[in-house]
Amino acid sequence: MKQKGYEIKGSEFSDSPKYISFKPTGKDRFVRGSSRSLGAKYTREAIKERIEHREMPRLSSDKKPYVNRQFIDTTQGEFVNSAGLKHWAYIQNLKLAASTYANLGSLDQLKQHISSKKIEANEAKQKLVSLEHKLRTFNEILKYAEQYEANKIYDHRLHKSKDPDRY
Repeated sequence: MKQKGYEIKGSEFSDSPKYISFKPTGKDRFVRGSSRSLGAKYTREAIKERIEHREMPRLSSDKKPYVNRQFIDTTQGEFVNSAGLKHWAYIQNLKLAASTYANLGSLDQLKQHISSKKIEANEAKQKLVSLEHKLRTFNEILKYAEQYEANKIYDHRLHKSKDPDRY
């Protein structure tokens, strides 16, 4: 609290005041840090116990784990007609992106990560384009193969007939 610029009264356990009080810079009065205002885990004895025994587990946060989630596609389905639902999905996607990049330490690391993801995306797009070209070629071959299969019987009968011109 001292590093944040607060003045602390009664911070030493040997002091006579019953409560710890905090005063922000620029304010006239102290704010009492009592168990009623801060909770039962912030009494003088509980704080002293935590300081002496650092083995106590930290309080768990109620944050949702966004690590195992996928981005929500807002271009299809009910998102197209509902502005509120689209806004909600946009916020969820932002939270997911923020949790993805939260582990990076600095802005330079973030920029490197983004540039590597752009490179990966471009490579994936190039692979997709080449696969689409192959798919077009295979679809054309398949179309002609189906036409040949459908007309094969007529070709066979034409070559077997005694009079091909009449057939």
